[in-house]
Amino acid sequence: MCHQAGYNKQEYADIAPKLNEMGYNCLAIDQRSGGDFAGKPNETFQRAKEKSLPTAYIDAQQDIEAAIDFLNKKYNKKVILLGSSYSSSLVLFESLKNNTVSASIAFSPGDYFGDQKPSLSTVFLKADKPFFITSSKQEAETLNALVDKKQLKENQIQFIPESDGFHGSKALWSGQNGAEEYWTAIADFLKSIAKQ
Repeated sequence: MCHQAGYNKQEYADIAPKLNEMGYNCLAIDQRSGGDFAGKPNETFQRAKEKSLPTAYIDAQQDIEAAIDFLNKKYNKKVILLGSSYSSSLVLFESLKNNTVSASIAFSPGDYFGDQKPSLSTVFLKADKPFFITSSKQEAETLNALVDKKQLKENQIQFIPESDGFHGSKALWSGQNGAEEYWTAIADFLKSIAKQ
């Protein structure tokens, strides 16, 4: 579980328990591109700053890779990545190249990296693993332009909310207007890929 800009692993404080109830183990990570959130520090960001390491969005890719390696060594199983905002784009890029990733869930992905990475449209064209992408209703048009729906394969879904929705995974937070429709769509996606 990968957080959005300026945040830390606390972004998933009330999301992870719900996924646990659905039968999924969860690991929320701090990435070096982040910050203090919910009264808690981002430890990875702090360590990177202390060592004068770069903390741009793109630099967080290695934190995601390290988390995947950790989980694979610990459980010897493939992982499902979940990302929020900039990290959701990193999650989709990682899913494309990493055989340890079985599927990805991306909240508000976009072209956040300038010329440091190609457009996400190239990822969607090449993707052969299940993915679930979503956003706020306002962001859906921009996201839709990156996804060629005619090219989507089985269990590759763009979910557009009926409500206004939210940017990033906060769409799943308790008490958010419209959170239930996102949760229903996520549960349906997870059930569909569990059958594979």
